[in-house]
Amino acid sequence: MSWVLAVDFGTSNTTAAFADDGAAALVLEVAGSRYLPSVVVAGPDGDLLTGEAAVRQALVYPERAERVPKRALVNGGDVQLGGVPFAAPALAAAVLGTAYAEAVRLHGGTEPDVVVLTHPARWTGPLLDRLRAAADLAGIGRERQVLLSEPEAAAWFYAPPAAGQVVAVFDLGGGTLDTAVLAATRDGFAAAGQPGGNAELGGEDFDEALLGWVGDRAAERDPAAWEELSGDGRRAARDRARLRAEVTAAKEALSKHTSYAVVVDGFDEEFRVTRDDFDALIGDAVGSAVAEMTRTVAAAGVAPSQLSGLYLTGGSSRVPLIAKALWAALGIEPQLRDDPKAVVALGALKTHAAAVGASAAVGASAAVGEGVAVKESAAVSENTRPRPVAGQVELSRARVLSGVAESADSNAPVFARVAWSPDGAHLVVCAGPRVGVWRVADGRKITSLAWRIWSPISALAWAPDSSTFATAQLNSGKVKIWSFNAVTRAFDIPRISKIRSIAWNSSGTLMAAAGDKGDVNVIDYSGGQLRAFVHKEPLGFFPGAAMALAKEENNTMLRFWDPPLAWQPRSGSAGELLAFGAKDGVIRGLVPASAAPKQAQVTELLRVEGLPTGLAWSPGGTELAVCHTRGMTIWWPATGAKRELTLASHTVGWPAWVQWTSDGRYVTGFHRSYMQVVTQVVGVSMWDAAGAEVKSWYRPATPAREIEPGQPIPGTIDPCQGISLSPSGASLARVWANQPPEIWDISGI
Repeated sequence: MSWVLAVDFGTSNTTAAFADDGAAALVLEVAGSRYLPSVVVAGPDGDLLTGEAAVRQALVYPERAERVPKRALVNGGDVQLGGVPFAAPALAAAVLGTAYAEAVRLHGGTEPDVVVLTHPARWTGPLLDRLRAAADLAGIGRERQVLLSEPEAAAWFYAPPAAGQVVAVFDLGGGTLDTAVLAATRDGFAAAGQPGGNAELGGEDFDEALLGWVGDRAAERDPAAWEELSGDGRRAARDRARLRAEVTAAKEALSKHTSYAVVVDGFDEEFRVTRDDFDALIGDAVGSAVAEMTRTVAAAGVAPSQLSGLYLTGGSSRVPLIAKALWAALGIEPQLRDDPKAVVALGALKTHAAAVGASAAVGASAAVGEGVAVKESAAVSENTRPRPVAGQVELSRARVLSGVAESADSNAPVFARVAWSPDGAHLVVCAGPRVGVWRVADGRKITSLAWRIWSPISALAWAPDSSTFATAQLNSGKVKIWSFNAVTRAFDIPRISKIRSIAWNSSGTLMAAAGDKGDVNVIDYSGGQLRAFVHKEPLGFFPGAAMALAKEENNTMLRFWDPPLAWQPRSGSAGELLAFGAKDGVIRGLVPASAAPKQAQVTELLRVEGLPTGLAWSPGGTELAVCHTRGMTIWWPATGAKRELTLASHTVGWPAWVQWTSDGRYVTGFHRSYMQVVTQVVGVSMWDAAGAEVKSWYRPATPAREIEPGQPIPGTIDPCQGISLSPSGASLARVWANQPPEIWDISGI
C-alpha cells in the first residue's frame, strides 16, 4: 500500500493527516480525537506518556510534565521531569512517535512512503536538525522525511499558487504566533521577506487572562475557598489544572457562543463570562498579534491591498476578535476554516501531491517526443492546474445572515441580484428596487437602500476597489453609484433606455452598459462621457433553438435575457478588451481606445451554440468562460482554442451566470429555469480551469424520494432567486426576496 503521512508538531496540540494512493486525505484520530495533546509526562518507571494519558497524569504529577515540548525543542538542552533529565528531541520524539505508530497501525503495519514534517518558517538549520533528530528517535527513517514550512502548507490548503499571487498566513497556536508573507512561484510558494511571529504569544495567554478574571471574582465571592484552591498541596494543584481546562473550554465555546458558565471547584455557583468580557481581556494580546502580522506584511514590501489572501490557521485563530482585528488593520477578509488546527497537516499533503504530480507531468512530457502539436490540447495543458478530488462534498449551510432581502413586491417576475465585493468583505443583494448590504464577517446587514421609483433592479456590479457598487433599473437608462450608506453619484447612459447589464473595467475608469435591445455603450466613468457604442444589435432566434419553439416561449427567454459583458484585464497601450454576447450566438469584442464618441469597431471573437447568457474572464485574462443555453465554452484567445462543456443530463435549465475564483482555479456556472414568468436558480456546476467538471448541485428534473424522512437528497440545491460565488470560491451566497441571505460552505471542493 502506498500512502503519505503529514505531521504538524504543534505547541499545544499535534495534528496528523494521511492520504492513501488515489484516496482523499483524512485527519488521523488518536484515541478517538483529531488532536493529540503535545503534553509529555515522565512516569515513575521512566516511560514517556503522551496524549490524553499525559494530560490526565499531569494532574497527578505536575512536576513530571512538559506541556510545551515544541518550545523545549527550540530552547535546546535537557528538561528536568521529576528530577530526571530528558533531551528535548526525546520529548518531541515521544509525540511524533505516538502519531506515527497510530498511522502505521491503521495501515496494517505498512510504513508510509513519505512523512512530511511541518515546522515554523523561522526555523533554520540547527532547529531543523533537532526536528529531524526527533523524527529519527520516533522511528521515522531519514529517507522518508520531508520538511515543509507551516505557512507554505497552510497556503496550499486554502488555494494552490497562481501567477502573481501574494498571500499572508497568520498562525496562532496555543503557545506561539507565526506570521509570514508568501509569493507564488512556478513550483509553489516562497517566503517574501522575513517571517515574523512571537514565541511567547498564543492561546495560553488568552487562557491566563480569562483565568485571572475568574480568580478575581472567585476571590471576591469566597476568599477562603479561593485561597484553598490556590494552596501548595497536590490536591490544590489538581484543582487548578481542572480549572485551567475549564477556562480553555470556555475560551473555545466563546468562539461560537456569546456567553459561557465557568465551574470552579469549591464554589456552588458558576461564573458566567460573556464574549464582550473575553474580548476586553484579550484586547491587548490580540492587538500585539495583529501588529506583528502588519509588520510582517510591511517588511515583505507588500501593501495590504496587494494580498490575494489572508489565511488563518492554528486553534486560537478561531477567536472571533482575531478576524475582526485583522480585517480592520489590513482591509482584507481573513479566511478561516471550521477546523484551523488541521489546516497545516492537510495542506502539507496537498503540497506533496502537487509536487509529485508536477514531477510526473514533466516525465510524461519528456516521453511524448517531438513533432506532435494539437492546438486545443496545448491550450488546455497550459491552463491545467492541480485540483483535489471532489469526493462526496455536499452543500452545507454555514449560516443565515441577519436581516432580509426586502422587496416591494414579492411577486415581481425577476430574480434577485446578489454579488460579493471583490475583497470578499461585503455582500450586496438587490430585490425589487431595494438594496441591502451585509458585512460578511459578522453577518450583519449594515445598509438598506432603495431607488425612489418602483422598478426591479436589473444590473449590479462592484467597483474594482470594493468601495462602491453600481445598480441600474429594469425600466431606466440611469446608473446609480452607491457607497455603503448612500448614493454617491447618478448619471444617464446615452442611447439606452432600459439597462440590463453593467460592468467596470479592472482600473475602474470605464463602465460598459448593455440594453434590452443589445445596444452596448462604454462610458468614461470620470466624466460620465460616452466613449464608444454598438447600436441596434439585430433581434432574432438564438442558435440551437428548435424551429418548432413557440414564439411566446422564446420571447419570454429574451424578455429576461441580460446581454453579457466582460472586460479582459490588459495592460499597456493596447488597452482593455470588452467582450459582449449577442443574440446571434457571436461573442464580439471592442477596444474603446478613443475618447471621442464613435460607433465602435468590433471584432468577432468566437461563436457558441446557444444564446449567450454570461461571460467571465479569468483573473489573468488568459481564458474566457462563456455560458449559454447549450452549456458552457472555455476559450483561450492566445491560441484560439476552445473547449465545449456539456451540462450533465440530470440538470434542468442552463447556465445563466458564470464566475471564476480569484485564483483562476475554478469556473462556476449557475443554472436558471423559467417557470411561467419567474426565473429561478436551480443548479450550480463547478469546473476546473481546463474544463473538467468538479462538482454539481442541481434540482432533479423529476421528483425524487428522500433517502430518509427529513433528509435532503445528496447533490441537490433548493431553487432560489439569486446566487453568487465568493471570490475565494469557498462559499456560495443564496437569496430569496423577503428572506435573509444564506451562506453555503463549499470549501471542501
